[in-house]
Amino acid sequence: MNWGHLLFGFSGRISRAKYWLAILVFAVVSMIDKVMAFALDQTIGHGNYGVTLVLSIVSIVIIIGSLISSIAVVIKRLHDRNKSGWWLMVFYGVPLALIAVAAAIMFAVNTAGSDGPALAYGVAVVLCLGAVALWIWALVELGGLEGTHGPNLYGPDPLEG
Repeated sequence: MNWGHLLFGFSGRISRAKYWLAILVFAVVSMIDKVMAFALDQTIGHGNYGVTLVLSIVSIVIIIGSLISSIAVVIKRLHDRNKSGWWLMVFYGVPLALIAVAAAIMFAVNTAGSDGPALAYGVAVVLCLGAVALWIWALVELGGLEGTHGPNLYGPDPLEG
């Protein structure tokens, strides 16, 4: 298996198993990043702003690398489902936009100085539920449903030799 292409290549297709393997890699990298940062901050960095700055920069690099890698993995999984990589916007962009609008509504209501209208809270909740529904759809689409059997527009079937 070519780990570089799995995690950072934007072309071709990957199976559900490789998708979940990539998700496992992201989870392990995230845990290692958090544990390392916490341990170093508690031992040598507590109060040392230089160490804290370095740890912050390392964490930012890991987060950006993970974001780019997750986009590549999701695009290849969408390709396996015979969908364009632009579907990524439905699974990443639209939920984030819905949550941003909900947050803006809540901010506006809370800064108005009163409890705010119940309708505004209801709209914010509905927007957040819409984001959750899209994330559930993404989980099913990417991690649960089979890819296209045989070759498609994006390459050969990853399950065939």
